[in-house]
Amino acid sequence: MPEKMSESPKPRILIVDDEGANARALCDTLRGKGYETEGFTSGPVALDALGPGKYELLLADLMMPELDGIDLLRAAQRIDPDLVGIIMTGEGTVETAVEAMKSGAIDFILKPFKLSAILPVLERALTIRRLRIDNAALECSLRQRTVELEAALRDLEAETAERLKAEQALLESRKMEAIGQLTGGVAHDFNNLLTALLGNLELALDKDIGEEASRLVRNAVMAGERGARITSQLLAFGRRQALSIRAVDVNELILGIKDMLASSVTPAIGVELSLTPDLWPALADSRQIELALMNLVLNARDAMPAGGRLTIETANLGADDPDRPENIDAEAGDCVSLSVRDTGSGMSEDVKARAFEPFFTTKEIGKGTGLGLSMVYGLVRQLGGAARIVSKPGEGATVSLILRRAPAGAAEPTELASRSDGADHSPIRVLFVDDEALVRTAIAAALREDGHEVTDVGSAAAALTILGRGDHLDVLVVDLLMPGMNGAELAVEARRQRPDLPVVIITGYAGDMDRRIEEQGYPVLRKPFRPVELATILAKARPPRPSR
Repeated sequence: MPEKMSESPKPRILIVDDEGANARALCDTLRGKGYETEGFTSGPVALDALGPGKYELLLADLMMPELDGIDLLRAAQRIDPDLVGIIMTGEGTVETAVEAMKSGAIDFILKPFKLSAILPVLERALTIRRLRIDNAALECSLRQRTVELEAALRDLEAETAERLKAEQALLESRKMEAIGQLTGGVAHDFNNLLTALLGNLELALDKDIGEEASRLVRNAVMAGERGARITSQLLAFGRRQALSIRAVDVNELILGIKDMLASSVTPAIGVELSLTPDLWPALADSRQIELALMNLVLNARDAMPAGGRLTIETANLGADDPDRPENIDAEAGDCVSLSVRDTGSGMSEDVKARAFEPFFTTKEIGKGTGLGLSMVYGLVRQLGGAARIVSKPGEGATVSLILRRAPAGAAEPTELASRSDGADHSPIRVLFVDDEALVRTAIAAALREDGHEVTDVGSAAAALTILGRGDHLDVLVVDLLMPGMNGAELAVEARRQRPDLPVVIITGYAGDMDRRIEEQGYPVLRKPFRPVELATILAKARPPRPSR
């Protein structure tokens, strides 16, 4: 710990973990880093030891008998409101992260963890505690000031507001970071399962299974695709999804999906387009903007159950335009606005203030996830833009996405080739490497159905053995995240042995690694994908057939 810790009382930490060995080890380790610690294996016993000001921080395990970590923290803060808490757990889900944050926890850490990861979290929690105590002291002093010190009082109130704003920003940042880390892991596993599911369903549809069975399978495909959209929403509000950012003609994008947008609302809702001519191109991911626009249209539809009018508008916003929102980056320059306006019930100030929060919804239980507007907000912030809501109760609502203008010469989006693109779809020899057996089995079977000769293995080591034998191969398809040697490392080694061998990378979710792989020039296909999408990429990646 820094030398300053020896100049002031050591921070006191109460550690509660029903695994005694864990509690003792954590106590001993943190004592060695300059903290005073006391450990318990029982929540009720730990509560008996509490008193106002006795400890600065509670470090509690989530899953414990008698009293779990969340209930323990709530009870402890009733005894000592200044106590700050951090929840530890070996179980990581979005739901438990959200519940821990709602309980008043400053942060949420997953077991097993390294000491280097814990110490910064402890420091942040203690810093927030000091900020809270300082703010409380400032507010107390403000109440004691006299009328003669009104000018000084205004200055102190402004300082307090800034401190509160900084604390809120810090808390929000930590929440989004914690939930973002969790959603990244969830997305990787979920996308693997969806790839296997959609692959097997597509194989089933290719069989003669009868009309009724085909209808049921198509319903299952629709459910799988809905699951993929939810995964994308989770990554979006956590600002974790990989984006393909290019110059996008937003007007053209809207016109391309206008029929789909119109069919997603009830017949009692009229849909109008108000598109600015000569709209500037925007820096965006066209597929993500389509998804965001669909979310806004569905929200507007739900706000008009008795019918109304829905208007989709675009506009150019210059750097000095008064309609630019305050929360957009100052260096963003010229922008493009995409807005969805409805004539529905509108929003109160309280609802409007929370509309972009993840999991916040005014709909009945089971009628909404609370992720739609969060996804929209996360997407535009990741693109360097902003989102804005203008609404009053009874006067409808307008939600606007503000996107940065694309610089001259920015690349236009490209689409994947289709079966009718003229590419060569004749049979080839494919080495398919994926450690997830469900994915490997489904995709390999689909490729074989297309007539390709497929060797599928579950590890980089097995793939290297095949490469070393000198077997003839046309394309290597490899999963990015695998135990041991990952897909990127295998691709490099494969290219070293066979410089002309095309390599296609598939990925469920690997964060920044996805982008780095694309920058190295490898074709990347993100899970969940349909077998036909892989077949299309293979047709483009395969080596040219020798001329006769």
